[in-house]
Amino acid sequence: LVVDDEPAMRLLVTSILKDEGHDVTAAANGEEALQLIERRHYHLIISDLKMPGMSGVDLLERVKQEDPETAVILLTGHGSPAIDEEALEAGAADYLVKGQFDPELLGRALRYAIQQARSAQAWAQSEKLRAMGLLAAGVAHELNTPLMVLLGSARAALEIAGGRPALEEPLR
Repeated sequence: LVVDDEPAMRLLVTSILKDEGHDVTAAANGEEALQLIERRHYHLIISDLKMPGMSGVDLLERVKQEDPETAVILLTGHGSPAIDEEALEAGAADYLVKGQFDPELLGRALRYAIQQARSAQAWAQSEKLRAMGLLAAGVAHELNTPLMVLLGSARAALEIAGGRPALEEPLR
């Protein structure tokens, strides 16, 4: 999803991505982007930083609330350490300065953002598996305790009854 209030920049980025074989949708502002996001999941969003109404950082924050694994690259007219810090602290995968990027640089940023998103997905999946393992261990423990009580009771009953070998064997 490409979000930029400048039609020429929106068309440029969209064209570069389409030429690279990507399925691309474009929005003229943050509000329009949110409407599109409600209807479809986007793996990557490339958004202008400064737009009327909702800024790129505002859009980024909303996107990350809904889907933390969506990668977002911000575009800015003027790069500076303050903008870099603001974009990255907000959760941007990267940011590019308009007029200073070419298809190759955009492609590298795109690959980096997708790699970050995949790493985040893999980490989230490993955390889910770890939680499932802990749950399974807890369930096994909870089942084992009453089974051991039943086994002990069965052995005691056998002892009281004089113990018949045919009944003892399955309980060992």
